[in-house]
Amino acid sequence: MTRFKPQFKKFYFLESALFITTPQFKQSMPRGLIGPDRTYWRAVTLSIEAPWYLFMYEMECEGRTLHHTMMVAWELTLLDILAVVPKANCKAICRLEKTEGKNAQWDLRWIQSIWADTCEEAIDTGSLVFQFEGDPQLCDTHLRPVQGCGTRELLFGLPPASTSQMEASTPTQIK
Repeated sequence: MTRFKPQFKKFYFLESALFITTPQFKQSMPRGLIGPDRTYWRAVTLSIEAPWYLFMYEMECEGRTLHHTMMVAWELTLLDILAVVPKANCKAICRLEKTEGKNAQWDLRWIQSIWADTCEEAIDTGSLVFQFEGDPQLCDTHLRPVQGCGTRELLFGLPPASTSQMEASTPTQIK
């Protein structure tokens, strides 16, 4: 496992914030236990109901392996994170997206692989190309089918899941 200190560039595009924090959910923590630039929250609110990601990774700190899960609002932010976190430390990524209809439900889909799209296709596909667990079809950021991986750079990839894992990887609804 590679040691790293997460430091992420900030992208300022036509994106709005996705996670909103409010003072009543701020968690007080002794400064000696947290870094100087860290704030802890017991709950956050989604500002819009756009797809977002859970990124699971590990890092080594003082001889111990620490497992972390990060909430990521945008594909460009995920691209930025994948550029700085060593591939060996990336353990899992899933996409959450609002279901169609009146019910307040979210689908959770595990991602098998992610590629950075080529400059030529970026306008059409967005910034990333996904392959979801149990699905051979590649999709763009809008979940439209795209063709083969060609010259795209593989940013994240897990070995193919076993049949039982694939059956369990169908979209999970979260209410």
